[in-house]
Amino acid sequence: MAGIDRIYGSNKQYDELLLWVEENNKELLPFFYLKKDHTDTLDRPITNFPVWADKWLLKNCSIKWVTDYIRKQYGIRNNNQRSRKRNKTIRYRKKY
Repeated sequence: MAGIDRIYGSNKQYDELLLWVEENNKELLPFFYLKKDHTDTLDRPITNFPVWADKWLLKNCSIKWVTDYIRKQYGIRNNNQRSRKRNKTIRYRKKY
């Protein structure tokens, strides 16, 4: 099952996330889009992770723009932000 949305960014961000994933969790490599045929814009698709990968990245990724992007996609607030909205959790269906 795919996550809420893709992660978008620049080629520089693509390279940064790819290097981090290669060093920390190679299981996520198949979810990267190919880099070729893309111009360096801020809104190119980088990945399309399943929900379990989004959840893992949120807990383990040290790249701030990645965790900020995932929090924004799922409507999860940062610990230091006050909001009237309830803190949402990432939910996913169990595999049977």
